[in-house]
Amino acid sequence: MRVVVIVPHYAAGRLSRFEADFGATFADLVRAADWVRSILTAHRRLHGELEYTLESTACYHCPVIWAWGGRPTIINPTLAGDTRRKTDKLDARRLAYHALTGIWPASFFPSYQLMELRCLAKARRNAQRAAHRALLSIGSLLLKFGFTFTSQGSLSDGVLRPTIEDMVRGLETHDHFLIRHFPGHRLPPSAAAIVTRSYRLYDEQRCWAEELQKQLINGICCHTWKTGKGTVDGRTLLRLLQTVPGVGPVTAAHWLTEIGDVTRFPKARTVAAYCGFDPSLKVSAGKVSAYVRRKGNAILHKTFIEAAGGVLARGKEPIGVWGQRIRKKRAKGGYQRAVAAVARRLVEGCYYVHLHAEAFSYAGYRLEAPDDQEEKTGGVSP
Repeated sequence: MRVVVIVPHYAAGRLSRFEADFGATFADLVRAADWVRSILTAHRRLHGELEYTLESTACYHCPVIWAWGGRPTIINPTLAGDTRRKTDKLDARRLAYHALTGIWPASFFPSYQLMELRCLAKARRNAQRAAHRALLSIGSLLLKFGFTFTSQGSLSDGVLRPTIEDMVRGLETHDHFLIRHFPGHRLPPSAAAIVTRSYRLYDEQRCWAEELQKQLINGICCHTWKTGKGTVDGRTLLRLLQTVPGVGPVTAAHWLTEIGDVTRFPKARTVAAYCGFDPSLKVSAGKVSAYVRRKGNAILHKTFIEAAGGVLARGKEPIGVWGQRIRKKRAKGGYQRAVAAVARRLVEGCYYVHLHAEAFSYAGYRLEAPDDQEEKTGGVSP
């Protein structure tokens, strides 16, 4: 694999470029950075940190950033523009021209410590999904042989699981009402072994997820976080974030690992859009042309949607009561609108708590009967 590097140079009305390709080893990437710096220095264009533009290619752009340092601008390949011919050199030329015009702003790239926390959070989510898949596989297998345990609740609770495990071991459990209709009927030995192994996998992944969560929380507490008032220790900030309604330790941990430096967002509306709760719509010739919002950060979007659902279920939480009023205004799609509006409020609450390093307060929120504009903006006073 090779890395194509292009340095554009515009002087005296002429545009020229310097092109070279390097290997993908870390030493080659460092050598490429030195080559770029030498060209910029020779043309007196290197002032301070190195600024450059590169494509976002899964995780392959990360070694380039670690080797080059400076201020990277990471571009989604779909935003760079389509070309008739697709080659690395043509893509690099297009990005070089974009960088010369300054069309794209600098991107946020996590530090080593924040990257470690993100990896822990992702591993925890993967472990939880693996545990859930193991439980689903057990339910699917039992249904194939006529056992409808899944209709009675989760297969991991303290009543159903012992009954299933006794059944796969061949013990007498015919007194259970879901089994008594199958006298003498048992799972085949191979299917019973699959159930046993799936339960073991479920336990392993659950324990692994709990261990990763402890490591994640400890890592956050040992880290110092930037706020609008300086830096604050992670333990204090984690406690403050949990004063926001519906925000627990996991939601607060996802917020910190994905947001990192909260000062990179100039206002609450910006961070809400980053989380996928952008209230703006596509407008052309004074008319709304599309109602589909941008997706934003998928992790934070899902996290705050789940948190908003919990807040809506509470009867006395003011934000939840406000959301219920939105839900009742529309018979169709009212719940989805209410969840999105409440989630946006929770995001804005976390933003102000993080920015000011202060506990959550309802001061500044409008909790009157929601109108259409309030439903779009989240009801937060400027």
